[in-house]
Amino acid sequence: MESTIKRLKRYPFLALVPPLLALAIQWAFWSSIKPFVWFLFYPAVFLASWIGGLRWGSVATLLSTFLVWWAFIPTDHRPSTYVSMVIFTITGILFSRFHQQLHEAQDLIERSLYVSEDRYRGIFENMTAGFARCRMIFEGNEPVDFIYLEVNPAFSTLTGLKDVAGRRVSEVIPGFRESNVDLLKTYGRVARSGAPERFETLVESLDIWFSINTYCPAPGEFIAIFDTITEQKKAEIALRELGQRLELATRSGGLGIWDWNLETGLMLWDSRMMEIYGYTPGDFPGGLEAWERRLHPEDKNAASADSQAALRGEREFHSEFRILLPDGNIRHISADGLVQRNAEGKAVRMIGLNRDVTDQWLANDQRRRMEAELQQAQKLESLGSLASGVAHDMNNVLSAILSVASTLQVKYRTDEFLLKSMNTLEQAALRGRDMVKRLTNFVRKDLETPHLIDLNAVVASETEILRQTLRHKVALEVDLEPQPSWIMGETSTLGSALMNLCVNAVDAMPAGGTLFLETKRQGTQHINLTVRDTGQGMSPETLAHATEPFYTTKPVGKGTGLGLAMVQNIVRAHGGELDIQSRPGIGTRVSMRFPLAQAEPEQLGEAFQAGHPLFRPLNLLMADDDALVRSSFPALLREMGHQMEVVEDGPSVLRLLKEGRTFDLVLLDHNMPGMTGAQALERIKERDPRQAVLVITGFRDGELDQSLARWPSTSVLIKPITRDEVARCLDALAFKPR
Repeated sequence: MESTIKRLKRYPFLALVPPLLALAIQWAFWSSIKPFVWFLFYPAVFLASWIGGLRWGSVATLLSTFLVWWAFIPTDHRPSTYVSMVIFTITGILFSRFHQQLHEAQDLIERSLYVSEDRYRGIFENMTAGFARCRMIFEGNEPVDFIYLEVNPAFSTLTGLKDVAGRRVSEVIPGFRESNVDLLKTYGRVARSGAPERFETLVESLDIWFSINTYCPAPGEFIAIFDTITEQKKAEIALRELGQRLELATRSGGLGIWDWNLETGLMLWDSRMMEIYGYTPGDFPGGLEAWERRLHPEDKNAASADSQAALRGEREFHSEFRILLPDGNIRHISADGLVQRNAEGKAVRMIGLNRDVTDQWLANDQRRRMEAELQQAQKLESLGSLASGVAHDMNNVLSAILSVASTLQVKYRTDEFLLKSMNTLEQAALRGRDMVKRLTNFVRKDLETPHLIDLNAVVASETEILRQTLRHKVALEVDLEPQPSWIMGETSTLGSALMNLCVNAVDAMPAGGTLFLETKRQGTQHINLTVRDTGQGMSPETLAHATEPFYTTKPVGKGTGLGLAMVQNIVRAHGGELDIQSRPGIGTRVSMRFPLAQAEPEQLGEAFQAGHPLFRPLNLLMADDDALVRSSFPALLREMGHQMEVVEDGPSVLRLLKEGRTFDLVLLDHNMPGMTGAQALERIKERDPRQAVLVITGFRDGELDQSLARWPSTSVLIKPITRDEVARCLDALAFKPR
């Protein structure tokens, strides 16, 4: 029908056919029925106006009017007849006018539709985005597949898929349903609900990323307009991975990034920067204030000066400073930055990095301390080598002096003048022994002859000496525990340490002051010995080096720098801890904390008392490489009633024993050339473990300590020794059965 109408409209003169056809029909069937003359002519005029429009429709109307007037209108010329003809004519013309406008409107619509369709087709075929209209296939409520109904050329270009119209996606892209479940559900949701959606997805089967807009054009259908964003996604992924690597690098390196806009004053920090400075995004104040608020007060001026120098162009920005966190912790920061300038050279921006170097700083500080300790150890090692040599030679000399003095004291005990002189000589030698012992205390980690001592008694004894020697301008106050405080140690060694501290305290109070000595128990396991003065005190720098050997603040010739180092070694040798606190102008407080002994003297008992009468004379063999000792010490032992044989080295001792000679006691010097006393002891005990041996040495070392540990029945005396010390040792041997 539509094609027929279009053909008729191509030939508008056919509008004359309906009037003529109406005339023929009217004439053939109703020519005698005059009243119905207009019966067929009205439809004929309407059809003619529809075909011919205004011009041919009007011509057909006029032709119909003429035909009706000529063939059917009576000749009576009544007015009503002419009125009818006028109305008929006007009606036909109006019909023609209406249909002409209708034709024009239809033509306009057709032309617009054609243009739209043409434009749509052009867009459809030339758009770079992919287009696909699809019908979803459901099983129950679940989308399981879809059919491509229509796609544009860009679809194939973007996806690489050809001839997809009318085919299922499961056929076009094998494995699509299994690998893209979420995408299938999204299409199903749009096709069912009609709500459009926008999303990005990876079609794994094609290895292509798509950005998709989808909507529902009809129930059960969806249209997807898409573009590929694979390169963009790869770039985003690469950028994200780069950012992650950068973040990992900055985090592992303790780096924080900052950006300071000098024109606006705004300073931007990344999350790592905030973390370093102890900020959270919620409490980060922003700007320069965030940085300045955390700067350590002592470093604030220097850090600000570094940044200003960089802004002025004097140097690149590099600064090292400390920051103080809200919890009181201190972090060490290394900061670097670059200044950006405008065309006029004015600084407009500064960007840079902050690195948390606290761990490195602590490691370097630890390394510096270890290097300092190594240097001190090397000093002590040098001092130990010197001390061992001095102790050996000096103690041999002092042993000869003591031996001669002790012998003469007995031989000339009735000569008051000579006896007094020998007593003086003996005291001088003992003082020399104490001096040598102090020197060797630097290189020893333990005590030579530890025994139970009362700490209160040691303090009381040194106090008596202090009262006699202190200048009147220094007051002495002593507060001791009421009951004895027994510790394992050496009276002379501990007394020497205490006296050293007291002398230092007096020197620190040249204008007078008070010296406090106190012992106080700390629970049931420890006791504190405190020496406190009201003197000048020490600065933090001096206090940090106070116990280092050879470190002194006294003028040349007034101090060796060994005092506090010796005290520290003595306290450690007694199993104690040393704590020094000092402030300039306030004074110094030295606390020595010792472990209390778990037994008291009455529980241990003593097998022998000094001066006990000899049970029997002993047959002794002595080996010493020093001629001075060989000529003096045997005289003392013979004077005490013992038989003596003297040789000058260890091999001579072994030879006599191998010959079958028997001795109650073998006396060995340790520091002998060729074969040491420890080596001789090992050979003697291997031959006869019951052989009594007494090692007399001026200096104990690790070799001797190991031998004594293997043969605990072996006695040891440290040169120089007094007559009483020898007597006690020989008394103990005399009471032991062979």
